[in-house]
Amino acid sequence: MLDLKDVYYFVQVVDRGGFTAAGEALRLPKSTLSHRVKELEGSLGVRLINRTSRHFAVTEVGHEFYQYAMALMRSADLAEEAMRQRLAEPSGVIRVTTATDIAQFALRHVLPTFLSDHPKVRIQETATDRIVDIVGEGFDLAIRGHVGQLQDSNLVQHPLARTPWYLFAGPDYLERTSVPAQPEELASHAIIAMAGKSASQWQLLGPDKRVATVPFEPRFLSNSLISLKEAACANVGVAALPVYACQAELKAGSLRQILPEWIAADARITALIPYRTGLLPAVRTMVDYLAVVLPRVTAFDHHYRLDRPQRKDPTMTKYLISFPASAMQVPAEDVAAVGEAAREVIREAKAAGVYVFGGGINAAVAPCMVASDGTVTNETYPQTKEFDGGFCVLELPSREDATLWAAKIAKACRCSQELREFGYDPES
Repeated sequence: MLDLKDVYYFVQVVDRGGFTAAGEALRLPKSTLSHRVKELEGSLGVRLINRTSRHFAVTEVGHEFYQYAMALMRSADLAEEAMRQRLAEPSGVIRVTTATDIAQFALRHVLPTFLSDHPKVRIQETATDRIVDIVGEGFDLAIRGHVGQLQDSNLVQHPLARTPWYLFAGPDYLERTSVPAQPEELASHAIIAMAGKSASQWQLLGPDKRVATVPFEPRFLSNSLISLKEAACANVGVAALPVYACQAELKAGSLRQILPEWIAADARITALIPYRTGLLPAVRTMVDYLAVVLPRVTAFDHHYRLDRPQRKDPTMTKYLISFPASAMQVPAEDVAAVGEAAREVIREAKAAGVYVFGGGINAAVAPCMVASDGTVTNETYPQTKEFDGGFCVLELPSREDATLWAAKIAKACRCSQELREFGYDPES
């Protein structure tokens, strides 16, 4: 390993044309500099400078090493300055290029928030889908979506978020056709496809790393993500889309997910940084910010899946609220009112982001069942077969939250309840 100080001394000797001048500038003895350069030559195994008492000349290999040494000194200066500035408030202009769909959907609220948090930073964004010479065109940062590994070794790669593409269709389309249960059933469906490599088939990734090849002749083909989404919302057929591009449509109900266990493309969003700007404080601050925020912005809220009882989220815990039939004390004339009260609690829970559904086997628990967004049988959750009443299942991050909502639901249903945790089961 080279001693950086020895490299620095060598550069100073060459720049000043000799050991005497360099020693005077650095306020070091000439003998010290000569010794340090000899140590450097010994480490490299080559002679860098020919010197006698009357003659000083840089060798051919010395000139070659000098170019590398200068680059090394510049990098060291940049690193030192960056570390000093890191303690200060980020400032300056960040020139960033992004893919069009990422700019339109994933970053449209993120970048303004970043600027609000860092008032001394300015951003110049170029959204384009053309091939960009990131270094040659002077960009400090590129944000790209991709499937598979990126190959450009001239850039620092910083993963930001995993953004799988799933399959979606409009509710009216699914109503007039059918909801496919297996990838093979897509053969009878109209397909909305992105122009390019996936224009004639999808390679779906499923459970246990299974792969299903789905050939098709697209009903609608486009290189515009917006056009694909609009066609799906217009009930033209089934489209593969990244979730970050259709969050609003999922919330509005104009799109529904199908084949939720299958991924149409295992995509990623990655930041690409030229080495020359990789340590600039403003760029590093922005990349660190995106690495935290983008996974949340692009996350899939599985509330919108067709098979909601099969939702799988390892960050959540399932809590079972059982309502024994003997605990229901609702007079017949009050059933409607109690049902409405229970529905209101469920609406409140959903607004707070709580995943909840219920079911039962006894008519006495009608209020609980009416409050759910879809009846779930005891076959769905075998843990409930022992009950003679009804049940609700909540998915929440903590038992404290589950206890709170269980109490609210029980109060609305005018009954006692028992809260049980049965954890996250990847097969449930």
